[in-house]
Amino acid sequence: MSILTSETLSSRFTLSGNVMQTLYRVLAVALLCVTLTALSDVFLTANNILNVLRQTALLFLMASGLTLVILTAGLDLSIGANVALSGCLAASVIKITGSPLLGIATGIGCGFIIGLTNGVLVTALRIPSFIATYGMMWVLTGITYYYMAGETIHGFPPGFRQLGSGHLFEHLDDGGRLLGAIQIVEGHVGEVGDLHAHTGRQAGLGGA
Repeated sequence: MSILTSETLSSRFTLSGNVMQTLYRVLAVALLCVTLTALSDVFLTANNILNVLRQTALLFLMASGLTLVILTAGLDLSIGANVALSGCLAASVIKITGSPLLGIATGIGCGFIIGLTNGVLVTALRIPSFIATYGMMWVLTGITYYYMAGETIHGFPPGFRQLGSGHLFEHLDDGGRLLGAIQIVEGHVGEVGDLHAHTGRQAGLGGA
């Protein structure tokens, strides 16, 4: 009885492999932050944290969507070229119309069409995601180079510069913390949805 009790207690307090991997990552990040804080006096300041959040916003959004692709055992090599072409079209619309909202809608629409095309190539035509997105990457790169013709787009309205600089909540005292909280909540909501939803479990099993 005592042996069974000890085994039961040990099994209850034993962490799973996924939890241990998460703890290792958190520990590594914490160790890195402590090291950088000890080496630099400005690392843990509010301005530096805000700069890091602003600089990683685009990468965070790209990684959030790409995580779902990887979960389903897929691969998208065209995401960088997709962002480049969508950004160029959005910038052109903003420059011509002066409306950041129309530019944002144009960029989202372009990215949606490209993503839908990749999805059709992979699901309907049964082309491996590596081959389909690799070819799409070069197609989009060529279109972007042809469209831009070596020129740059500049002279954006103040509304775009305010949005692009990450000062949307500049009038709030806790604007930086709010920006970071939005990224953290979005990441955790997506992770919980992927792991606990029925379709999320199926996607995780397919990816594994």
